[in-house]
Amino acid sequence: MEAPVLPTDVARSVIDPRSYAAWSPLLDTFDRLRTETPVARIVPETEGLFEPFWLVTRYDDVMRMSKDNQTFLNNPRPVVFSLNAAIEFSRAATGSNMLVDSLVVFDAPVHPKYRKLTQDWFMPRNLARLESEIRDLAHRTVDRLLASGPEADFCKLVSAPYPLHVVMQILGVPEEDEPRMLTLTQQMFGGQDKDLSGTGMDNMTPEQITMLVAGAVRSFEEYFAQIARDRRANPTDDVASVIANALVDGAPLPERDMAGYYIIVATAGHDTTSASTAGAMLALAQDPEQWARVKADRSLL
Repeated sequence: MEAPVLPTDVARSVIDPRSYAAWSPLLDTFDRLRTETPVARIVPETEGLFEPFWLVTRYDDVMRMSKDNQTFLNNPRPVVFSLNAAIEFSRAATGSNMLVDSLVVFDAPVHPKYRKLTQDWFMPRNLARLESEIRDLAHRTVDRLLASGPEADFCKLVSAPYPLHVVMQILGVPEEDEPRMLTLTQQMFGGQDKDLSGTGMDNMTPEQITMLVAGAVRSFEEYFAQIARDRRANPTDDVASVIANALVDGAPLPERDMAGYYIIVATAGHDTTSASTAGAMLALAQDPEQWARVKADRSLL
């Protein structure tokens, strides 16, 4: 049976970040795809721009694939929808398909060994030690929001700084370095978003985006190399010390893998939470009925 290929206009709406600004029409598109073509191929309009890939839109299918680590691998291909020019740049710069090799791109046997290094640290009994401090930070964050006036930017006052501070505290990054961590994270993930990337450019070429991301990665690597040297000489009880002094099969982590470990904890740890928190607030702001329910019943939180 020949695999269905999404029509060009539908494929463009799914992979173009600007489509996500019009949320309701995009949700309608995904509803239609789940009904008509739940599994389909996306092929680039320009040959060679990126490798064709599968779009899977039904929850049950996604969950089954994500749990079947023997059949569905992260490697040797890079992440979905990577521009071929960026992959070639990465290979030339690092010898890998990815600028950052981290937990999200490793398969067994490497992934479980690396994940185990910090797994105990994130168990509830350890995190409980930080609960009171995190709650205090949450209260101070809300107080700052309330003090800002009748109108405020929730992203700048709450959803960006709050999870950033929590994750940096866990990792062991000094508070004065948090703005730098936020800027580098936004450059890595912001791409063509002129507000997130800080470039003021919303029509960057693929080459410009690649160079922006590569620069952020280099800055991260240099910063965490210094952190690792410090934690080997003066270990503490933070995650940075765990990574710096970890042994896998009796040997320290290779420098590139260690840098990737630091970067994925520092970036994905707060960026995903920041985005989901902001998205949740937007959804509540657009749905007065749900907002009233949450205010009336705190257990819904």
